Amino acid sequence: MKKMSLISLIAAALSAAVAAEPPGQLAPRVGIYDSRAVAYAFFQSAPCRRERDTLIAEAKAAKAAGATARLGELEQRIVATQKQITLEVFRPPQPPRPWPSSGSGCPRCSASLA
Repeated sequence: MKKMSLISLIAAALSAAVAAEPPGQLAPRVGIYDSRAVAYAFFQSAPCRRERDTLIAEAKAAKAAGATARLGELEQRIVATQKQITLEVFRPPQPPRPWPSSGSGCPRCSASLA
């Protein structure tokens, strides 16, 4: 419940920030976000949770049926998924990457990269 209230609080703050600007006065914005927070939100989302629950249910069924080969395969997938989640959420923040020099994106940045 705490996670949901945090997401609701962030959504409310963003809505208030957008509503605070008068119509027609919206200036272009460049946002910075922490990819770890986005990863955490994704791993707590319903589709990701459903996939994880399905994998765990399959492993329990394989264990109950005595299918050791299938159980070993599923356990490896569960461990690999958990390692990926941990790595995505708890890794150190990554430094920002420069804009591509292909001419797309920020013109001022692209000019400085050329």
